[in-house]
Amino acid sequence: MSHVLKIVFVFFVFFSPIFLSIYPQYRSLRFENLTIDDGLSNNSINCILQTSDGFLWIATKDGLNRYDGQNFKVYKNNPSKKKSLPENYVMSLLESKDGTFWVGTWGGGLCKFDQFDETFIRFDDESKDDDYIQCLYEDDANNIWYGTTNSGFIKLDPKTKK
Repeated sequence: MSHVLKIVFVFFVFFSPIFLSIYPQYRSLRFENLTIDDGLSNNSINCILQTSDGFLWIATKDGLNRYDGQNFKVYKNNPSKKKSLPENYVMSLLESKDGTFWVGTWGGGLCKFDQFDETFIRFDDESKDDDYIQCLYEDDANNIWYGTTNSGFIKLDPKTKK
């Protein structure tokens, strides 16, 4: 009987630190709720992406938001500026392997964000009459694929812009 007690004792000595270390990790989870009261442009979130420079980008129904961990910077359409966000309703985000930041909008098509002058360059595809971008994807050949509402899946080669 004492042999069984020794085995049980050894089991608890070796495994109790594992069980005890799991419990505090579970209890230490903390959630932070960020809303329009904190500077977010809209509480309806469509997509979230963290880019390689550390910014958190949030696509909403009313603008694109860049969050640095403390403050939001909001990008919106400005009809008097040609290189502003083409549409405030932002659906999808992608950072390609070369660091290009792509934005898919609901009604404004596909654009890429120029980080240096903080402008948006729109990609027009006259062959497609669908500017409602649902999702973005980059393949192994660095092509950008985007899903639309009515025109299916479209491939863009960023080098040729076709």
